[in-house]
Amino acid sequence: MPRLAFEASGPESAETILFLHGAGWPGITWHQQMKHFSKSHRCLAADLPGHGASSGIGWQNLDATAKLVAELIESVTDQPVHLVGLSMGGDVGLRLLAQRPELVRTALLTGVLVLPVPRWMLKAQLALAGLTKNRVLWRASAKYLRLGPEQMAAYLAENQPLDPQQYRAIISEIFVGTNVAGLDQAACPVLIAAGEKEPRQARESAAVLAGLMPNARGGLAPKSPHEWPMNRPELFNRTLEEWLADRAVLPRTLLPA
Repeated sequence: MPRLAFEASGPESAETILFLHGAGWPGITWHQQMKHFSKSHRCLAADLPGHGASSGIGWQNLDATAKLVAELIESVTDQPVHLVGLSMGGDVGLRLLAQRPELVRTALLTGVLVLPVPRWMLKAQLALAGLTKNRVLWRASAKYLRLGPEQMAAYLAENQPLDPQQYRAIISEIFVGTNVAGLDQAACPVLIAAGEKEPRQARESAAVLAGLMPNARGGLAPKSPHEWPMNRPELFNRTLEEWLADRAVLPRTLLPA
């Protein structure tokens, strides 16, 4: 049975935060959060199928990936985790909440889609899939990770671009809207966020999901794009800090969705 690879930091006795990345970048996406939160939590950054050290595990679908994440959680702790996901990782998080809600203590999921995007947008993304194997573009895009020189060298040496076929499979599933079946059974506190500059479907998905789950809230990160955990890490870290401290209210860093 395949096992997801992950990086860990922080005290093993502390509550666990599990970070799930978006399509195209592996778990190192979360290095700015791992450094910040490992002072108070055990932090795990998983490499999802087709990415990083899990590139040997082929992408199947969101539900299959959620099952792998559940197995990872059960292998490292006997307590529920704080789940944090971006984009594809957030959509995987939704399916985990639907399948195994008992494994999640709280969740912060950003940039998720439950509303379908326009067909032209899906076609455009699928048409660009072949570029994922272009190593020049892949190396150039790595600047968004905000890695130091040594981390960047290691990242480029140890990782490969996402396979175009797997990228197409991921986009084809996510862009039609993630399955929401079972989410009404997820009783833990859930914060669904989106960047204020994201497409309408992502912003409206945050509001829709906030109404589906009994203890969910929806918010928008002001003046922020889809990848705000990466390029606005201070804002994202403050948001997660406030959410972990008080799950009864929307963090002050966000606008209502």
